[in-house]
Amino acid sequence: MKKAIIIPVYLRLTEPDDLLDLQEVRLTGRAIESLRILDDQDFSLVLPVCTDMDGEEKEGDLAEVDRLLKDEVGRLRKENTLIFSSHHLKDLQEFLRQRDLRNFYPLIDLKGYSKIRNTGLLLAQATAADVAVFIDNDEVVEDPAFLNIACEFLNDRVNGKRLQGKGGFYVNGDGNILLPPQRLWWKFLWNKTRWMNRVWESILSSQDRLVSSPILLGGNLTLHRTLFRHVPFDPYIPRGEDTDYLINASQLGYGLLFDRELRIRHLHPERTEAYFQEELRGDIERFLYERRKVNPVRNSSGRLNPAGIILECNPAAEQRGIISNGVNVGPRMALDPYPGRFLNWTLYPRAILSSFFLGLDYLGKGQWRKAGECMKNLQLFFHTEDGGWVKYLRFRADWERAMEIIQREGMDELLEGCWI
Repeated sequence: MKKAIIIPVYLRLTEPDDLLDLQEVRLTGRAIESLRILDDQDFSLVLPVCTDMDGEEKEGDLAEVDRLLKDEVGRLRKENTLIFSSHHLKDLQEFLRQRDLRNFYPLIDLKGYSKIRNTGLLLAQATAADVAVFIDNDEVVEDPAFLNIACEFLNDRVNGKRLQGKGGFYVNGDGNILLPPQRLWWKFLWNKTRWMNRVWESILSSQDRLVSSPILLGGNLTLHRTLFRHVPFDPYIPRGEDTDYLINASQLGYGLLFDRELRIRHLHPERTEAYFQEELRGDIERFLYERRKVNPVRNSSGRLNPAGIILECNPAAEQRGIISNGVNVGPRMALDPYPGRFLNWTLYPRAILSSFFLGLDYLGKGQWRKAGECMKNLQLFFHTEDGGWVKYLRFRADWERAMEIIQREGMDELLEGCWI
């Protein structure tokens, strides 16, 4: 089984020489160093790197950043290491454009959580990987058996269904899996932590190792080629691409479960006020999009969408396949307690009041501009994008074509300059 460990990297800098001072580079180096502990060293390391240059980008800047990053990563790991940075992105887009994927190639990018992960999967396909293992650069591997656990049971039958992907836990810096209680007063209506912990408690209390879950975490996610060749991340969703992937893949009939033994240490940098403001806006946009995408309608078994998702789970509901837009999308999927709590009608008052409360918090600190930015969240309610599920299915159809082309033709020439 050929394996690829994929670590997405986001860089924001003004000059190429700023690279070595970036926290993101230090975190990435720490993550790569932690891989040395693995018992199984037979893997390719793939780094899709988004380089965001502040100000005017000079000719050659992206190439210089790419060179400096290769030098830095090369000190830590040279064998089977591929860095695909923004310097190479146009070549990949041109490769796809020339193969009559004109509506598809503009959506292949490195900016955005979904898009950088999709690029990582295209690279996994180009390197003939059987398994793609996603971790994030603010994590460290502490279990020598991590990669063995990540690949265990993949493509085997589990409870009568083929297991094609699975997720695992984040272990916090304090050694706990449950997230610490939310202490920001303005978030009392937007308390994702409470509902996510309900999911983790349910999984931890299970007697089974492999269990169903309404959540997956992108920084501890393993996908088999029988899955990622057919199911991409949704390029239209701004955040929560990991759980959205679970929703999409499950409704298309693919089997994903949560592995209680698959764990990785999550050591994220300290959150700033800017992070919370951006997170709230991104979450509102994400849940509004997901809600439009699932488009719930009433039926006797609960609140269902055309893709068969149950927002308000009824234990007595039949677990039978449902047809959506001509696609057999398999059994219904329960999303409570999270993210289902944010996909029902209460999303609207929660989002409005939470934005208002955060604005009041900023006003109390004399930060008038930030308070005004919070109220701009209300503009998101007036953005109407039709065909969320249909748009995704169109993208998926192009994705399958692109995967077939890459399998048939390869991308050796394009990636020749990406290997360290």
